[in-house]
Amino acid sequence: MKPIPVAFHIGPLEVHTYGIGLAITFWFAYRYSSNTDCQEGYRHGLGRRMFLWVILAAIVGARALHVLSNLSYYTHNLGDVLAIWHGGLSSFGGLLFAVPTAVILTRRRCPELPIPRAFDLVARS
Repeated sequence: MKPIPVAFHIGPLEVHTYGIGLAITFWFAYRYSSNTDCQEGYRHGLGRRMFLWVILAAIVGARALHVLSNLSYYTHNLGDVLAIWHGGLSSFGGLLFAVPTAVILTRRRCPELPIPRAFDLVARS
């Protein structure tokens, strides 16, 4: 496997460049989702309440698709399956898990919001 670029260290913890990128992306998505639902008059905090679940689903999906894509390696190295700190996340897997999670949570927590309207709220810039 290729070495992963390290931006800096905090004690024994290595902070990787892709981790910084993910953290920035998650922060912007959180801020955007927190503001959008309030501005549109939908149940206050819908974006904030479901944000953690969508992020967890994205990380699990990203890792799951990476492991499936490299199954020959991971069948011989089972201990590395959960080692996301070694790299290996697939953005397509993140979308594959995060979008359905967001749809299900929106349906449960804000049933008055039609799903196409929810997609419009999230997609507009």
